This record gives sequence, structure tokens and C-alpha cells, in this order.
Amino acid sequence: MAPFFFYSVISSMSRDLDPRSPRNSGRYLEMVTVCVNYPDFLWVTLPHNLQYFDNVVVVTSFADRETQQICRHFNIDPVITDCFYESEDPFNKARGINLGLSHLRYNDWVAHIDADILLPHNFRNNLFMTPLNKECIYGMDRQNVIGRKEYNKLIKSSAFNKQYRDKFLFEKPVLEEGARLVHREFGYCPIGFFQLWHGSYMKKWNLKYPDNQYGAERSDVQHALQWKRENRLLLPTVSCFHLESERSKQGVNWHGRVSAEF
Repeated sequence: MAPFFFYSVISSMSRDLDPRSPRNSGRYLEMVTVCVNYPDFLWVTLPHNLQYFDNVVVVTSFADRETQQICRHFNIDPVITDCFYESEDPFNKARGINLGLSHLRYNDWVAHIDADILLPHNFRNNLFMTPLNKECIYGMDRQNVIGRKEYNKLIKSSAFNKQYRDKFLFEKPVLEEGARLVHREFGYCPIGFFQLWHGSYMKKWNLKYPDNQYGAERSDVQHALQWKRENRLLLPTVSCFHLESERSKQGVNWHGRVSAEF
């Protein structure tokens, strides 16, 4: 379990100065996160990310008691399920996402965010600088933060506290850039570490998160492909941080957590 220092420091450094400013009025922003055997990341990301949302749902397994404890520490009732393992699947993450979505109000903007994603300072205000279209799905860029040492260095730096300089220059810390998914046939696809859409679109077309994969791979791309190419957009005003415990090959945790502790 991570000591209180890590999440208290990041929360105190990163408060959105006015998350309910007139620019954001009338918007309801919800988040769903699946966290199974990722409590070491959730101790870091949840207390910081919480401030930007009106409603947060965390889905976890019965066996993951530490994630349940973290949620309750921050006054969240976790959604506890073993649906990930039905039909002898190793880890069907999409089933958990759909269960989480069913616990949202789903009446405005919805974000699916991985448990190891740390949102940038002032995320909510910067997000709504973009004129969001209810017919679109949005993704953002990410920077990889590999290991606790690099993370500690990041949050103590001025680069974490703001992504804007002189009120008009968008900048990112000097870190490794995570890859975008740009399919040769389908074009840009927002992938599962961060996907934002409007609840009305899913309701209108009676859609759900595709759950035909037995692991955590590909379902996020299938989800993005439920929007036309011109309606899959990259957010220009925000970039997030992807925390990693160690440098690992792609997909190392797609069938369940095997990487080292963060």
C-alpha cells in the first residue's frame, strides 16, 4: 500500500482552481475506471483525478480488497464483480466497463480512464476549452512515466503543475511520448487509456462497450470504431501521464496484472 504522502502531495499540488467556473456550468462529467490488481497505481491516480468529475465509478474484483479499501477511503462505493472471468476468460475487461457504465447517470459526458492514468493539472477547465461535439468520441495524447523515481521527479516539478505557459503556449514535460493508434484502414482511434464520449450517442444507437474479447486487448478499438472516422478526434488542449512500474512489452497485463509493483 502506498503511503499517504504520495497521494496527499499530488492532491494538494493540483487542485483545479475553479472546476465549476461559468465556462463549465451545466456540464456533468462522469468517469468509469476498471481496477483489478492495480491498487498501487490507484493510490496515486484516484485522489488527483477525483477532483475533476461529478461522479466516479470504480469496478474491481472480489479478491482485490486493497482497491475496495482505496475506494472507500475516498468515499466511493466500488462496484465489485467477477464478470471478468465468466466463460473461463482470463480477464474480459470490457464486461467490467459495461457494468461500470450501468452505474453512471449517463446523461452528459462520460470518460473511461485506466487506473494508471494521471490527468493533467486543471484538466476539467482545459478539457472544456475544446467545443465538444456530442456525436464524437475523443482521445488524448499521453506521456509515459516509468518507475516511482521518475514519477516523484515529475510531481515535484513545475512542469506537472501546468501545461500552459504565458497563458497561451501548450507545453508538455520532457518525457517519453506514448503512441497514438492510427490504423492504416480506419485512421485515428482513441484507445482505452482515455476515451470521452456523450451518453446520448450510446443511447441513440443502443450501443455498449464491445465485450467479445477474452482479454483487455482490442475491445477499446472496437468501441472507438462505433463512431465514424470524422467523429474520432484528438483533444488539442490536454495530455495525460501514463504511469508504469517498469519498461514492459506491449500487452503484458492484457490477461491480468503480471508487471512489477509501482
